[in-house]
Amino acid sequence: VPEAYEEVTNPIKKINLSNSQYCHINNVQSGIITLVEGPKVFSLNPFEECSKIYSFLSLNFDQYCFINNIITGVIRIVQGPARVILAPFEKIIENKGKEIRNAVTVDANTALHIRDIISGKEALITSPQIYFPPSPNVQIIGERRLIKLAPYERMVIMDRESNLIFKSGEEAPGFFLPPFCEIITQEWTISNKKSIIEVFDTRFHDMDFRFNVRTNDNVEIIMMVNIYWTIKNFEKMIKSTNDPPADICNQIRSQILNIASKLTTQELMEFSSVDFVKNIINEDSEFCHSRGIEVLRIIITEKKCADPEVNKIYTTVIEEKINRVKNLEWQRGENDKKIADMEGQILFESENYKLLEKKMANIQMENETNGKAEGQRIHMFLEGLGDIKMSDKIKIFLELQRTDRIKMVTSKVNQLYIDPNDIDFQLNRIDENEKIKNK
Repeated sequence: VPEAYEEVTNPIKKINLSNSQYCHINNVQSGIITLVEGPKVFSLNPFEECSKIYSFLSLNFDQYCFINNIITGVIRIVQGPARVILAPFEKIIENKGKEIRNAVTVDANTALHIRDIISGKEALITSPQIYFPPSPNVQIIGERRLIKLAPYERMVIMDRESNLIFKSGEEAPGFFLPPFCEIITQEWTISNKKSIIEVFDTRFHDMDFRFNVRTNDNVEIIMMVNIYWTIKNFEKMIKSTNDPPADICNQIRSQILNIASKLTTQELMEFSSVDFVKNIINEDSEFCHSRGIEVLRIIITEKKCADPEVNKIYTTVIEEKINRVKNLEWQRGENDKKIADMEGQILFESENYKLLEKKMANIQMENETNGKAEGQRIHMFLEGLGDIKMSDKIKIFLELQRTDRIKMVTSKVNQLYIDPNDIDFQLNRIDENEKIKNK
C-alpha cells in the first residue's frame, strides 16, 4: 500500500539472461556502466537502466573480428576459437556488412598480398598457414594464385621501377606475382581479331591472312598466304614490337605488293610461288632478326582475280594449260611404256640367245660324251671277239644290231606290216639265183 506522497509504477519484470546472452547496466545516478553476463536472473535497482540484450559472438578456429573502443579509439583483434563479449563503449567493425571475418588459407598454390596502411609497405605471404592479421593496420589486398608456366611458355612482368623481369617455364615453372608488379601483355592480331596475350608460346605458330594486290596492268588480285613462324629471341621481341603477327603480315604484304606491281596479270598468275618466297625471305631476314622472330615457311595457297569475270577467263586459261601439260605427261608416259616394252623384248631376246647357246653347247657336249661312250663300247666288243678278221667282227656286230632293232620294233606292237623300202634295215632274202645254186 503506498504511503502518502508515494506512487506505484508499473510492474517491472526481472531480467533473465541465458548462458549465451549478456547486457550492459547503466547507473544514471553515478554514470557507471557495468557488464552482466548470463546465465543470470536479476532485477534493476533504482536509477539503473538495462541496455539491449546481446548474444555472444562465437568464432571458429579460422575466424576473427575487429573490435573498436569508441572512447579510446583502440582497435583490438579477437581470433577464434573464442567467445566475443563487447565491453561498454565497444563495437564490432563490420566488413561488407559482416561482423565475422574469415582467415585466409595460404598454401602451395595460394599467396596473400597484404599492405600496412600506416607505413605503406606491401608484402606477399607465401608460407603455408591460416593467416590472421597481426594488427588492425594490416590490410589484406587479396589472394595471389600461383602462376604456372610450361617449359615452352614465357612471361614478362614490370616492377615499380619499370624494370622488366622475364620469366621462363624452364627456369621458373611456378611463381607468385610480387607486390608493386604487373604483368606485361601484348595485343596480337590473329585472323583479323585482336587477342590479349600474357603467356607467350615459343613453339611454332601457323597463321593465314588474305590481302589484295594490283598488277602492272591494273587488275586486282586476291592472294591467300600461309606463314609458319616462331619466337627466336623473347626479350628482343618484347622490347621491339607489340604485335609480331601484324608486323610479319605487313612486311610480307609490302614485299608481295612490290613484286606484283612490276608484273602483268598473266605474269603474276604464272609467277612461281617458290620465287615469291625466295625474294621475300631474302629481303625480310634482317627485319625478322631485329624483332627476335623467325619466319620458317611462307606458302602462297591461292591466287585469283577479284573480278569474277576476269577470274573466270584466267581459270579457263589455266585449265587449258593444265590439260595440255596433262596430255603431254600422258603421252610421255605412253612413250616411256613403249620404250620399256621394247627394252624388255631386247633384253628377253638377248637372254634367250644366251640360253640357246648354252643349250647347244650342252647338247654338243652330251652327244660327244654319248659318242665316245658308244665308241668305247663297240671297241670293247670288237676286242672281245678274239683273233678273227676285222670284217668278220663287223659283220657279227651288224647282225647283233639288226637283231636288237627287230626286238625293239616287235616289242612295241602286236602286228607289224613292213615294206623293205620303208625301213632302215634289210631282211634276209633268198632270191631265185640263190635257190638254183642251192639246188
